Amino acid sequence: MVGVSIAISDPETMTELIADCKCIPDTLHAELPLPQPPAARRWTHDDICKCAPQVDGMEMFV
Repeated sequence: MVGVSIAISDPETMTELIADCKCIPDTLHAELPLPQPPAARRWTHDDICKCAPQVDGMEMFV
């Protein structure tokens, strides 16, 4: 494309950003769903024993 000038600027407001995103063609949108994060592991007694000393005495900061 010779002689065509395209001005690209960063959006300055959230409204401009949303408007820019609405202009993205559907063909460029992701077709696959985003992966879900793995489920959090349940806490065990050992986890609690390891964390308790880290928070011991923190009541003064509440």
